[in-house]
Amino acid sequence: MTDFKELAIEEALRSELGKTAVFGRHQRDIRTPMNFVLDEAEKQMGPQFSVYWVKTGPPDVFCLSGFSPSPVVFSSRYLSLTAFIRHLFVDDWLKNMLVEVAERTTLKLMAEMALWQGDPDYSVLAFVKSMTGKGIYLSDDDQLMDLEYAPVSEAYMATWFYALVHELGHLNPDHQQNFPTGHLFSDEAILNAITVKLDDFPYYSPSMRQEAVELAKQSGSKSVLAIDHVRSEGLADMFAASVLLQAASNIMRDIRKPFSIPQFIQELIIFFNIIAVIDRCTRVASIASARTADREARFELALQPVALRVRALMQHHYLDSAITMFLHGSDYTMEQYQRVVTMINGINKTNAEIINAVDSGLARAMEFSLFPERRENDRALLEAFLKDFAHSGPGIQETLRFCKMADAIRAESKLLQALKGIVSDSSKSCHRL
Repeated sequence: MTDFKELAIEEALRSELGKTAVFGRHQRDIRTPMNFVLDEAEKQMGPQFSVYWVKTGPPDVFCLSGFSPSPVVFSSRYLSLTAFIRHLFVDDWLKNMLVEVAERTTLKLMAEMALWQGDPDYSVLAFVKSMTGKGIYLSDDDQLMDLEYAPVSEAYMATWFYALVHELGHLNPDHQQNFPTGHLFSDEAILNAITVKLDDFPYYSPSMRQEAVELAKQSGSKSVLAIDHVRSEGLADMFAASVLLQAASNIMRDIRKPFSIPQFIQELIIFFNIIAVIDRCTRVASIASARTADREARFELALQPVALRVRALMQHHYLDSAITMFLHGSDYTMEQYQRVVTMINGINKTNAEIINAVDSGLARAMEFSLFPERRENDRALLEAFLKDFAHSGPGIQETLRFCKMADAIRAESKLLQALKGIVSDSSKSCHRL
């Protein structure tokens, strides 16, 4: 890559990530699990990308258009957040309080996203709501060191690489082909899946369903339900599964550890849902931070669960065949195929209760964020937070981290100053003691 091109990429990334971001191009000359995965991605799609690692900056993963190969940005904070949210899906001790913990977790995520989107006031309100009360909440502190020293496993591979490889999937030139009628990714099949999955939401009015279908069919539509968009995301999901299946099984073989297909499928389903949670929280933060009401943005937010269910259906169909071929080769029998289908159905059924509980917690966080008239006023929220704050060691540490992040972004607002005042007064009290 020429120096001029590298400078142009750095300038474009600086524009996207902000002046305070620290980032650099990922080096491919050392044999690491990441480079092993990137090698497999290139084997399946060709040299279409270069990866840029963001050490400090907004939590994000995205492709930068206009360059060849395309720069793909992967943020360490985004990685930490996926590990943070994963606790909701895997920690058994949370089961009886999962809805409440999911509400607190997603509110905290919305608060962080709102800071980056330039609305510190709403961010403070979402944060203090997430921290108030006698319940359990999870620490969203930097997870990177723990992730680096974790043993290589199915969970390790999905945590580190699912989001990155999904984003790489959007660059796959093979995904630009036309899919014939009857194919899983054909226009007709996707539209039919959208129509079927809309029935999973009986509270959608007939006019809303009709508008959703029209948006799906509309050429050039930017909707989350647009056929081209659903296809692009579904193919990226498939690419992530394909690359990680080969890379994870090969790495596990090389280090002489058994590779568990059921655990691998479990992690794919978990991370599909983790990425969805982050995306939905980002959208909610954007709507809550908007100066004026945006009917289109709210409508798209309402349609997103439908798009996710269509993509989950596509992923299920793909895994049925891909896992069967992985285990039994291309000449598998229908009996072997059916055993794999039964296994994947069982894993999905096991996850359904957890996913529904997380969705319920997210729905509560969305209600707080999107309907300010239903929540307590700003003063009441801060007073409730202050009452709990003095008695919570972990809460103090979480708040200090939040304020430090706000300072790094150079965010300023009256509510943020009030929160910092609470922290400062608590610190003085501790010193007097």
